[in-house]
Amino acid sequence: MKYSDLNENLQFALTRTEVIAFTENQEKILKKMKSGFDLVSYGQEISDEILLSSIHLVVKLRDESADDVPRALILINGIDEAFQVEEKLKQLKYGTELRTVVVHDRANKIKERNDLFDGCDIVIGNPKRVIELYFQNGINLKLLKHIILFDVNEILVHNHSNKVLRLFESLGKCQRIIFSKESTEKIELFIEENLTNPIYLN
Repeated sequence: MKYSDLNENLQFALTRTEVIAFTENQEKILKKMKSGFDLVSYGQEISDEILLSSIHLVVKLRDESADDVPRALILINGIDEAFQVEEKLKQLKYGTELRTVVVHDRANKIKERNDLFDGCDIVIGNPKRVIELYFQNGINLKLLKHIILFDVNEILVHNHSNKVLRLFESLGKCQRIIFSKESTEKIELFIEENLTNPIYLN
């Protein structure tokens, strides 16, 4: 996807963050994301992962019918990084009514449940709290269109493997995007079990 393919609102929002063009690699990744296929990307900078994922979700979700249940879920191990993702989405959602909620295991769960009940489009959080809320019926993922995992190796090594597997097994058809610093045997097994004919990008 080329920069010129974006609508005016998104281009304006990007220029306010001093992004006035895409690199060749960014164009390639965005094009593959836009295809709707499952995607695995290795070796990207976290700042690029956050930027490209945010652009992708703003493009994909801005014109869909509104509802009170999430259409995208982002799993990221670090709490600070989760808020970085939310901040980037807030910067780029200019001209839309996209709603975000961040959940994590150091926050008040009752408040998080209330925020989710009030309605949101994108949930961002660390796996422990997201999965806890989901299996306690605190997050309705029946209309989920996209799930994105940042630094999947960190997620899998923090003893979340079985819970993440249970989450993936319970999801309907949706685009699944995985970012990781490198490939490992554990990650490849996870991909084999949970993604459908994914596109690989290095």
